[in-house]
Amino acid sequence: MKIVTFSFLFVTAFMFSQQKQLFSSDIKLNSIQFVTNNLDDITIENSKTEKLEIILENDNSFPIRIVTNKRNETIVFSFQKEETSGLESKVFRKYITKRLDRARIVVKVPKGKEISVFGQVVGVVSKSYVGDLSIYIDKGNVKLEEVKGNVSVNLFLGNIYAEINETNLTLKTVHGIIEIDEKNKETNLFESSAANKFNLSVKSIHANIYLTKK
Repeated sequence: MKIVTFSFLFVTAFMFSQQKQLFSSDIKLNSIQFVTNNLDDITIENSKTEKLEIILENDNSFPIRIVTNKRNETIVFSFQKEETSGLESKVFRKYITKRLDRARIVVKVPKGKEISVFGQVVGVVSKSYVGDLSIYIDKGNVKLEEVKGNVSVNLFLGNIYAEINETNLTLKTVHGIIEIDEKNKETNLFESSAANKFNLSVKSIHANIYLTKK
């Protein structure tokens, strides 16, 4: 049996109503998956080091724990609700008035990894991540900034925004619109391919796609 170990720093801080967790790890695996249940937003940034970092900010009335698992050659991160004792529950409830319950993560990933994001209702932001990115969500807005790898988006309902440069396109939305440089393509299927470095593929039922050529 092959045993894989991860060295990581894990810090949890409670600041009145906000729970903040910091995760830092030397990840050697190339494939990284984020299961975003219990989260409202995920932002993906390029790491300036070879470490993977996760910053979780939780404004909910319950704590959320970062959970890691290894499936084949993929490291999987999920975010699970934790049960609280009666006293902890009272402390959380004391500070939840007049605010929205939200939880979000910022992940800083070394360049060149293969990232997958799975979720139901979640906002996804990529700060021009240099690497491959696959997104599978039911509903939400996807903001890619500049496409810097092979990107695939499967989205039922929402909006997709991206800047494209040297990018092959395969776009399909059944009931949404496709705009490139603010020009409506007046079609539900658009393809453009050449000897480009990057690829953007979108499949959706109701999403609108807004692209800008950089």
